[in-house]
Amino acid sequence: MRIAVASGKGGAGKTFVSLHLAHLLSPQVLLVDADVEEPNVTVYLSGEVTDSRRASVLVPHVDNSKCIDCSFYSEVCEFHALIPLKGGLLVYEHNCHSCSACWTLSKDGAVKPKKEEIGTITSMVSDGIRITQGMLDEGSIATVAMIKQTKERASSYHGSVPVTIIDAPPGTSCAAIEAVSDCDLVIVVAEDTLFGYHDAQILIETLEILKQRFIVVINKYRNNESVVEPYCEEKGYPILARIPFSRDIAKVYGGGNLVFSSLPELKKEFNPLIEYLKEASQ
Repeated sequence: MRIAVASGKGGAGKTFVSLHLAHLLSPQVLLVDADVEEPNVTVYLSGEVTDSRRASVLVPHVDNSKCIDCSFYSEVCEFHALIPLKGGLLVYEHNCHSCSACWTLSKDGAVKPKKEEIGTITSMVSDGIRITQGMLDEGSIATVAMIKQTKERASSYHGSVPVTIIDAPPGTSCAAIEAVSDCDLVIVVAEDTLFGYHDAQILIETLEILKQRFIVVINKYRNNESVVEPYCEEKGYPILARIPFSRDIAKVYGGGNLVFSSLPELKKEFNPLIEYLKEASQ
């Protein structure tokens, strides 16, 4: 079963849920940190690195001495990455989506593909949890390609694992959509604040458009003052866990530690979620 843990905003608690869910499902779990611009799973889980490799994409390389009709390439490129100038063809690599149209359709051989490194994919094992983390290079904007390659590497390297948890980037951008695509279930982590409610609503509406199956976990739950719970109950969205607003949780987790060792009573908040996942995977 492939599960994505997503949130409408940063800081809502999706990594918190991903980490503790993986801990409870260990060792039958693969944890993929697909928040490649700011991966932080390994802040809390450390282990021996078992594999590390560079990720790359193909971008056009131009030999202007061969370019006969440079305007042809600007017409072919849907993303305006190739601009014809008086001195030849200018390449905006940040606009390139590696679609390959320019070098595939090239008649004069002026454009050839070249590899451009975009980040590093690292795999490790920590306390029985298999982990694959993607980290985008500073300055690179190939976020979607990095997420896709991280997911592919995780599946090929770790083989068949009963449960895969994908820690997705926040929001509803192309990067977030890539992370949740092809997942059997999305866990929406909603922070129980007005900002959290607003952004969770946008994420849920997006998942409904995509016809993605989802459930809700409320983080920093405020009991009778909750703003997320009434919304979910009105819409009929299943709430599978309510993680309380707690200074003790913040102290332990903020120190770079999982909370179950210090606050074992918190496990009961995850029990309905674990039971739901067991039933859903059958």
